Amino acid sequence: MTTETKEVSRREGIEELEDKAEQVASEVDELASQLRDAQGQIARAQARFAQLEEERKRLAPRTFQGDSKAKLELEALENEHDEVARNVRVAEAARPELERMLQEAKERLAHARREVLKARAATIRQEMESFNPERDRLADELRKILEQQTSLRDEYIQAVNQYDQDRANALVVDRGGPHAKWVRKMFSRWLR
Repeated sequence: MTTETKEVSRREGIEELEDKAEQVASEVDELASQLRDAQGQIARAQARFAQLEEERKRLAPRTFQGDSKAKLELEALENEHDEVARNVRVAEAARPELERMLQEAKERLAHARREVLKARAATIRQEMESFNPERDRLADELRKILEQQTSLRDEYIQAVNQYDQDRANALVVDRGGPHAKWVRKMFSRWLR
């Protein structure tokens, strides 16, 4: 498998993981919406129960006195109360399951997002490592050049020693010589 093919494969793998995370995120949004709907339905029902109770209190004395119109209104209230109560029971029964499903979906989403991040990190690591052979090749070339310069420097010190022993001694004392200064200057960012 070529490097280019591997890169395409890695990108496709990351895209698949991102698609999966997006699907789970959509599921989380849908479940959260359903849960909000159920909670809203319960809240509206409770408010409606309070209204129905007030209307029941208003109609009860008239019904007790034999008002047939009030009796019909009260029956309609009772029917509505029963209908609202059935809807609330369904919403209340659904709420714990929706909360559980939402929590599970959130956990799956967190896991899917971690997998995307891990895949991206692995891709970056592989890309970093792909430079290792070139880095090592260039380091070998640099080492050879520095060895040649060191050999020439030793010859230079010997030549200077022939006419200026103090200067030659100073050069010997500066053992790292220009290489050490140059390496620190050029590579200080990576030597920390």
